[in-house]
Amino acid sequence: MTLRRIPALAITAIASLPATALAHPGHHHHHHHDHLSLWSGLLHPVTGVDHLLAALVVGAFAVLIAGGRLKLPATFVGAMIAGAALAFAGFAIPAAHALSAATVVALGLMLIKARDLPLLAAGLAVGAVGLVHGAAHATGLSAGLGLAAAYVGAMTLSTALLHALGFAAATWWFSRSTTAPRWAGAAVTTAGLAMVVAHFVA
Repeated sequence: MTLRRIPALAITAIASLPATALAHPGHHHHHHHDHLSLWSGLLHPVTGVDHLLAALVVGAFAVLIAGGRLKLPATFVGAMIAGAALAFAGFAIPAAHALSAATVVALGLMLIKARDLPLLAAGLAVGAVGLVHGAAHATGLSAGLGLAAAYVGAMTLSTALLHALGFAAATWWFSRSTTAPRWAGAAVTTAGLAMVVAHFVA
């Protein structure tokens, strides 16, 4: 086994995990005020496989799309905060949880062709995805302004770290294989489809 195949195998393993069928498992445990905390905000992007994959892919886009190194992660985070704020204010996006799983499919397909995407199109797509994920994170939650801000702030930090991880992994892997983005995109798309199907059959 060569080193360059390790990231591909890792992503494929993630895509095949049964946990991917349970997008955002933490949503069902944070519906009460006393569960909304800095810690839950930090953990939520990591324990929700759809958000984990979306954040990693946005980091990978920052490598592949010209001019996107800082703009794309910043767009995702800004839109995510806006989506969470809307949900906390009572303007939640309908079916945000199902949509967040569907965005993983879209991001996976985009990753396959990322090198051909203009920055504006990628930015609009990433912004829409961030808005949906932010709304999904906060749908059904209620808290005072201070606690909600702490939760979203912690979630933002965790997401930014995932962007950085995705950027670092893509920088290493994509420079060693021209087909790596296609393999990664196929794995992410497969994971997204599994989550979408699981959402509607659960």
